Amino acid sequence: MKHNPFLLVIVLITLYPMLHTHSQETGAKRIAVYDFDKSQFQSSPSDSFKDIFGGLNDDKLREIPQYIVSYYTNDDRFIVIDKSKIQLIKEEKERQKSEEFIDGYIVEQGKEEGFDYIIYTKYFRQDKSISVRVYDVATQSILCEAKEKVSSSFGMVKNLDETSAKLVQQINKSCFSIQYEVVRSIDKKARSSVKKLLILAGANQKIKKGFVFEILELKIEKVGDKSFERFFPIGIGEVVEVEDENFSVLQIKDGGKEIKALLDSEKKMYCKFVSN
Repeated sequence: MKHNPFLLVIVLITLYPMLHTHSQETGAKRIAVYDFDKSQFQSSPSDSFKDIFGGLNDDKLREIPQYIVSYYTNDDRFIVIDKSKIQLIKEEKERQKSEEFIDGYIVEQGKEEGFDYIIYTKYFRQDKSISVRVYDVATQSILCEAKEKVSSSFGMVKNLDETSAKLVQQINKSCFSIQYEVVRSIDKKARSSVKKLLILAGANQKIKKGFVFEILELKIEKVGDKSFERFFPIGIGEVVEVEDENFSVLQIKDGGKEIKALLDSEKKMYCKFVSN
């Protein structure tokens, strides 16, 4: 059954007070995802024709914030408020204002509505690239920015879904330090070195074959009477299979012996995205 995105926005706005209270109780962060900025998109009729001929238009670019909404909705560490159907700056004169004005406008709106982070997408015509910027509302600053070029061939945009995945994983790495749990080895005869690992990340997290992850050991460092968690890299693995919504398989490229020793001693391990 096809869902109505406009109805989703209305429901989220209606439920926002409850979501706000719930997020305080669970520790989940509130992310508002906005539509892309069109100020760099349509500068002249000829440029507009080139973009449309290249398969790049409003509807295509809007797939990126929708991808971001879909991704973080499946992560219980976040409460997602879908603002991508509501233009952030509606008047043309406002869209032509300086970048500093836009940054300030976004942060102020986030403070008023009680968001922790705001995700804002921008298209740069000059080099045909997409930028996804994350604002930290509390510090009134840009937390991080991811950027990818959009490629097209024979009048069609190529791999927009893949571009969205790269942007999201860049954000996860730079902004949120998101790690996924290592579940267990799936080797049947692994005696001294692990070849394949099952991780707690799958289709819901938009994991794809070919994604490369760093395997991390979680250690506790004690300094005086305080304890601190630290992650230490111990290996590298590549996704060779996405099993279902929640699980994927990594082929270990390096660190198999160290991983085996930690699994045998029941130490906690995690993995984080490196590249694709």
